[in-house]
Amino acid sequence: MMFTAAVVLISFVSCISEQIRPPEHQSLQHLTFLEVLHVEQGLERGVEAKTDTTLRRMPSLANLVVQGPGMVLQALTSFAALPDALEDKYKDDSALGSGTFGVTFLATRKADNQKVAVKVFKVGKDWATPGNCRSAECRALIGSSASECLDTQRIHSADTLDSEASEHVVNCFYDGITGHTAASQPYYIEMSFAGRDDVDKWWGKKLKEHLVADADYVQHLKSVAKGVYLGLKFMAESKGTNKWVHMDLKPQNMVINEDTGQTVIVDMGTVVCQGPGCTSTPRGTTAIFRPPEVPHLSLFHPGVEWQSPVWSFDVHSAALSILGMATDGNSGLVMPDGTALHAVPVLPYMLTNEVQTRMANWRMVKEVVDCGREIGMPGTTQFLNGLLKCTNDNSVVLYKMLFDQRLQAIRKATGDKRKAAWASLVHCRTSKRFATALYPLPDLQATKVPKFFWTLIDDWMKTGFDEVLLKALSTTPDERPKPSEILEAQWFNADKPKVSGTSVEFTCPDYFTDSQAYYQICAGFVSAILLMLTACVCCCGTCSTCCCQIPAWKWASVWAGILVVATPFFAFFLMNPSIVIPCVFLLLMVPLGLAMICLQPVAERAGKGSAEKQKKVKLGIIGLSAVLALGCSLCVFSPTAAVALIPPDLTFGPIPVGGRMYLWAGLAASLNLGRPAVLYTVISGVSVMIRGSDARDVSTETGSTVELQARV
Repeated sequence: MMFTAAVVLISFVSCISEQIRPPEHQSLQHLTFLEVLHVEQGLERGVEAKTDTTLRRMPSLANLVVQGPGMVLQALTSFAALPDALEDKYKDDSALGSGTFGVTFLATRKADNQKVAVKVFKVGKDWATPGNCRSAECRALIGSSASECLDTQRIHSADTLDSEASEHVVNCFYDGITGHTAASQPYYIEMSFAGRDDVDKWWGKKLKEHLVADADYVQHLKSVAKGVYLGLKFMAESKGTNKWVHMDLKPQNMVINEDTGQTVIVDMGTVVCQGPGCTSTPRGTTAIFRPPEVPHLSLFHPGVEWQSPVWSFDVHSAALSILGMATDGNSGLVMPDGTALHAVPVLPYMLTNEVQTRMANWRMVKEVVDCGREIGMPGTTQFLNGLLKCTNDNSVVLYKMLFDQRLQAIRKATGDKRKAAWASLVHCRTSKRFATALYPLPDLQATKVPKFFWTLIDDWMKTGFDEVLLKALSTTPDERPKPSEILEAQWFNADKPKVSGTSVEFTCPDYFTDSQAYYQICAGFVSAILLMLTACVCCCGTCSTCCCQIPAWKWASVWAGILVVATPFFAFFLMNPSIVIPCVFLLLMVPLGLAMICLQPVAERAGKGSAEKQKKVKLGIIGLSAVLALGCSLCVFSPTAAVALIPPDLTFGPIPVGGRMYLWAGLAASLNLGRPAVLYTVISGVSVMIRGSDARDVSTETGSTVELQARV
């Protein structure tokens, strides 16, 4: 079972509006890899598509982006040619790829014989037109596409001021949506032809070619990196009115133009601007390419905002993309639909699991619930929003700390140790311990290092680019260099490496700490067994007292002692994060519990033959045990109170949050053994008091003995 403390918090938001709640993404359980359909050659996959109307920006233009859960390629052979209404504008058209909402064609514009990409939108089996595009979903798609085209044109308003860099950002030449009212005129967008393969797919092909020289891979990677940073320079350091942030930069949103060999940034559906007329709106971005200062638990925070400086968000995403290309792409991530990804950065993937593992405990739940109370009164929207905010804030703090630890290991090392640290950061993808995560992530294959990596890292260290990359990966946005500063690095102008790099030994860290949730669940099962035995002891003990006239304290005190000893150990999982309180209860209750188990011998030794003294000793031990058991019981956090407002059938995507939380809370509630311990100490105390009234002293010449007789 996979749980995380954040489930409790997000469960509270069951009554929040759809604008607050995260969309029920099936793909969110896989780190929200937005299924991006680029201008691909051929129609390969045929999987039924699903839509997600909660996303603010709908499918992209340049690469037929379809963002949302399970939105994948769909083979549609009935749209093999451009609509007749567009034949007067284009010629030599051929279908490049098809998605749920449109088909992209490679065509030649008749006016100037320029090769362009034309995306024509569709509704079901027909082309989308003002006459048949009447549904809210279709209008949202068309409107979002028109808005994206406008944003792309605004970005390119500075083309003449930086023509070299502008070629690395896709352009929208014509908006065939806005102002078109003819009922039979299909909606379409004309864009610059970026290429057929995105960088991830293109890199996968290169890896399968088994290039003769490792230096060839280095040069290819360098070419991609230079093109990306040129595109970012054009956007983030624009000489126009506004600066631009892509927000979802990743290898799937970079396309290789086979005609020019250039890397082109595509998918402008998530761009935001800084400057006049710009508004800040959260964007649904791919979690593992997000910088550390924003939440990575995409199930709870599908949309994020960028932090200044304007270039910092994309610079970090580009650096992660470079690390993804440096991995062994042939054994990369395989999505549930069978799609192989070849340029996935391993580090954020593993750290996201680690964050979930560290948050999977009831102490974190208590901390965040208390934080939510400071924001709003329980039961109010402010309180629910506060829980969500505090969950994400805690996850960001943990993620930044873990990320910075890995970067520091590289900064402090030199020579071969530095190479080993880089190898560990880039390639380690397994751990001896397992992650306790709310949503399962696709399995990664065993750690493998491609041969070209050692040539690449030697080239980075020789030219100083590894230092530039460390700054780009910094957890502090202000420390990240501008794209133009990165392009000044010696590496981009260095000659092709002439000598292959030498490998070094490196060790992989255990990413995942010992999971408290795992131990809590195991302890919950053990405590549940103890509670069942408690019921059995109660029944059997009552029978023995009634039928065999055995004093109740003789069996109740033994079991009470066992529960008193066990109580602080199990309560540890539900107590205040401070270790002091559990230790105090542990030091006090263990000796008293042992005294309860051996109550008669302890009382005889302390009472020195006097029945009255023995009775007082017994009642003293029992009383102290009851008080401490009650105090320990009151000091623990109540999981059942936390999940009281959760509907049992509440689900987020494919995750049955309500059912899991009630199960986890039930197991956690059994950890509070203080209550049955108090019950048994009370039974023992009452029994001692009743039996003590019948005691009588018997004196002999050799000494005094105490004979306890039952009243007939």
